Amino acid sequence: MFKLVKGLAERKGYEHLRKKGAVCPMCSWSLALPAVMPDEIVCCACGWSGGMMDLIFLEPDSANRIYEKPAKSKIIESKDDGSCSWLLPATKKINFMLVLSVVLLVFVGAFTAFAVIVETESVSYKITTLSFTIPFWLGGIAIGYFGLKSMLMESIVVVDRERVILLQKLFGKSKQTVLARELVTRVDTYEAYRENDSLVYGVKVTTAGKEGLEFGSRLSRDEVFWLCAQLEQALDLPVGRQLDHGEDVVAASGASDFSQLAEIKEKNLTLTRVGHDGFRIKRKHSCSFQLAMAGMIPLLGIGFLLYYDILIFSSMREPGVFSVISSVFDVLFVVFSVLLAAAFFFAANYFSGRVKVYEFTSAELRFRESKRDQLGKEVCYQRDIFTKVEVLNSGRVNNKPRYRVRLKGKKHLDVVSFEKKEVAGQLADWLRLWLAAS
Repeated sequence: MFKLVKGLAERKGYEHLRKKGAVCPMCSWSLALPAVMPDEIVCCACGWSGGMMDLIFLEPDSANRIYEKPAKSKIIESKDDGSCSWLLPATKKINFMLVLSVVLLVFVGAFTAFAVIVETESVSYKITTLSFTIPFWLGGIAIGYFGLKSMLMESIVVVDRERVILLQKLFGKSKQTVLARELVTRVDTYEAYRENDSLVYGVKVTTAGKEGLEFGSRLSRDEVFWLCAQLEQALDLPVGRQLDHGEDVVAASGASDFSQLAEIKEKNLTLTRVGHDGFRIKRKHSCSFQLAMAGMIPLLGIGFLLYYDILIFSSMREPGVFSVISSVFDVLFVVFSVLLAAAFFFAANYFSGRVKVYEFTSAELRFRESKRDQLGKEVCYQRDIFTKVEVLNSGRVNNKPRYRVRLKGKKHLDVVSFEKKEVAGQLADWLRLWLAAS
């Protein structure tokens, strides 16, 4: 019975893998899977062989990837007299920001129109109303601009004998950025943003002075890989990159023993030694206060709205159409604000007092999470399921990058996130030694 269920699950998993598409874990070559699941899957490009579970759990090595131009790519490539250029056409697709801008501007426009034509001669009322709507007008226009920019902007990348040029065109105007070719040290991917909890990548050209060009975030992932490889070939750079590279993180210290590394003592993160060959990482959640403060903003908005209504209705001679519309708006605004504030307060309470503890021994990693001294379930991971440590870009604070440290292998585990460059580098050194220990 167990073998029957196992075989059925494997066949269903294999069918799903065929529909989704599989790539070689060694070179990322697209694999043509036969209709019937074979005992062994072989890559014709690099010779790798393995089973179905290897395709599911082993992540493709992007450094050895074979790059081909995607079949549906609209990038226009041209070569002429020692120079190469790539035209990244505008998507011309309506996006969420554009829809949000239209909805917001229509709503604010209707509200402003009713407020101005209301039957009152109070000049102070009209001025107050217009002043109240100005931030919403500006916000709607700004969102609309970025939506149009994402939809209509086209980019041209040119590599000649002396320069790397990025030309961006929007509304008949052009912006040109130039880098000296001799200063370019690397072409890489960078994490542009997240969409539906998936990373969206762009192309980054970096110079020795850390200046660079970033573009291509509207391209598909395969187009980003292909364009990176094309630029590297045009610039005579070695082909190969890793995802999530971001900015350079502190290099490995070169330590060969835990005794050569310093313990970490930060406000919300500590790393202490445990015995001769172990250590403990303790991470406190620090966002509960910020979430609680964010929850106060909708409540302040309700207070401002009540003050505004008192100011308006006290100047009216008699209620009219506007008073009805205003009342409906008030109810919707109050309900939305209360729900938003409740969500922020719930999140603040959820994260308040939460502590994550990772205990590393010579053979395993034990993880548990506690809330206000109440211990949660302990989870154990064997060391050999992890193969490497990555330090990835996870955002910015005050225009300074923050990083996450991840253990990768058959299991991916984010140990910390949103940490400073130095702290992420120190922690990565400890984890690298832990993986390398015999």
